[in-house]
Amino acid sequence: MVGGVIVAIITLRDLPPPDEYRTQPEQVLFTVIGFDAPIVKAKFNLLDGASFTLIRLPGVAGEESGAFLEGHEDLPIDASRASGILAPNLILEANQLVRKESYAYESFGLDEPQVSVTITDANGVSKTLLIGDLSPDGSYHYVQVVEETEIYLVLAQRLFYYMLPETGYLDRTITSGSDEDLTQVQQIVLGGLARKETGDVIIAPHLSDEESSAGSTSLFLYAPVHRPLDNGYGSDALSAIFGLKASDVIAIYPDEEQIAEFGMDYPYATLHVNGKSANFTLMASEPDESGYVLIMREDMPIIYSVNESDLPWLSMQFYEFMDRSVYIVNLEDVHEIILSSDTQEYVFTLDHSVPTRVAAYIGGVLADYDDFMSLIETLSRARYDEYISDQLPEWSSPYLRVTFRNLSGAVDKIISFYPGPPRKYYVDAGDMDFHFLTASYYVDTILAQAAIAALTE
Repeated sequence: MVGGVIVAIITLRDLPPPDEYRTQPEQVLFTVIGFDAPIVKAKFNLLDGASFTLIRLPGVAGEESGAFLEGHEDLPIDASRASGILAPNLILEANQLVRKESYAYESFGLDEPQVSVTITDANGVSKTLLIGDLSPDGSYHYVQVVEETEIYLVLAQRLFYYMLPETGYLDRTITSGSDEDLTQVQQIVLGGLARKETGDVIIAPHLSDEESSAGSTSLFLYAPVHRPLDNGYGSDALSAIFGLKASDVIAIYPDEEQIAEFGMDYPYATLHVNGKSANFTLMASEPDESGYVLIMREDMPIIYSVNESDLPWLSMQFYEFMDRSVYIVNLEDVHEIILSSDTQEYVFTLDHSVPTRVAAYIGGVLADYDDFMSLIETLSRARYDEYISDQLPEWSSPYLRVTFRNLSGAVDKIISFYPGPPRKYYVDAGDMDFHFLTASYYVDTILAQAAIAALTE
């Protein structure tokens, strides 16, 4: 069997006498190939017929030189991988010398090598290395230098940089930077089929007077709703935009057919970032069964493969980014709080005459301070817990309505709770065209605490 494992085993058994088949002690290795001058070029020919050339760029004294793929000068190179071949003094060492006389190459896969790489140094010296089959135990490759008789067994790990495909030498960095770059963002737009139902998500800085004086900003949702960003989950997901690295490179210079095949013509998700330190657009496919996503950067003709876990923003909807608080009660701006249901109404009037301690009156009688503050704390915990896309039923009136009037007596906010599915209420604060549910125990707690606070001191 040509190039097969069975023939390789037979060959090993039929080797010449011991002096023709030598294994050095583990600490002593055979030199397969070595150069005295820096490597400037490596031309690879692969078993599948593909070929490419890696070329070293002239270096500046004291600085590390770069590299490029011939004919693909616009593609970024992985410097660490390129330096594995384009080294200042390249040496490849073997663990075993198999044969000193050259014959029966087909027994080692050297007649049709998996890789043939011609390496040239700065002095013009060129040597061609043939990499054949794996050894029977799968740990080594048979290798030989053209025009030399020795055949060696080289540990497969030592041949990593020699056996990479062309795409293996490309830099897998999709976006640079770190989570600190999020503070330099001017706008983030998330779109694609994943957000077809609710629309694009637009996030941008919201600069308050306090933040402006401090030189800092907060990110806000501007579409499809205008809401503060969740400083935990929302910000963490956006931080993953920067410093994104691919697991692999799938294709370069994809044509229209490949773009459609990989889902880039109608992307599952899109991401556009406009900032002081970065501007880019990403297009992403839907995750496959293995949890990998194909990504293409608009300004780079490369399709990458990325682990879905590195893309927390991929399918997030606007309500997953936003702060879920319905309303944060700031008593300094409130004159009156009215809680009304079908059977009861509580009107709390606030007195701000004592700056350090607001007083609440109901029916002209002072309410217990601690009971009233417990009610305010509960009101501030109102949350948009669950997004609902279904058509809502028609109601004549809410189960509970909470009205806040400001110091001038004008209505500042109205929050309405309508009957929903079991143990839930629809919540409407009048600031969104989308619908959410909140837990029924929250509404029940408000009414119970309002009744307690209304008992007065």
